[in-house]
Amino acid sequence: MSKRKIALTGALAVAALAIAGQAMAALPFTASTNMQTLAMAGQNFDISKIGNGNTTTMDGFAATGKTGTITLELQRCGTVRSFMLYNNINATQNGVKTFELKFFGEHGTLLGSKTVTVNNGAAPQTVMVNGSTGFQFVHTVEMNITASFDDRAEIREIVLDGEPGECCP
Repeated sequence: MSKRKIALTGALAVAALAIAGQAMAALPFTASTNMQTLAMAGQNFDISKIGNGNTTTMDGFAATGKTGTITLELQRCGTVRSFMLYNNINATQNGVKTFELKFFGEHGTLLGSKTVTVNNGAAPQTVMVNGSTGFQFVHTVEMNITASFDDRAEIREIVLDGEPGECCP
């Protein structure tokens, strides 16, 4: 097949997905937490770093404890299809192990939840949140961390994939 036909075929596939409403993108969010931020000399492990697009070592959020809640508030409501976790900020020793994801609508209505157990690698681990359809009209995602691999919870990056939309009426 010629390069021109391949490019046209790819463009048609992307257009078909967009028309079908299946185009996925990283959904921007603002993160907050009830966990105390780890303070180390010369390092800033603030919660805002888990959505900054940087997946390198020593960038992300670190807490002083093993459990707690991280809240991700979407800038616009949308459909969340997957949750991608880059575990740990330093190596493979302090990442989160078990957590529950809760998906809420604009007015605080619980849309669904999923309990997740991951391995301790720093490579991205993708969790499909509700089959291939995801949850629609999501405004807030809560990540309730119930266990970590060592003495503290660390997360390099979180990516919510889906489709931006409008909030519920």
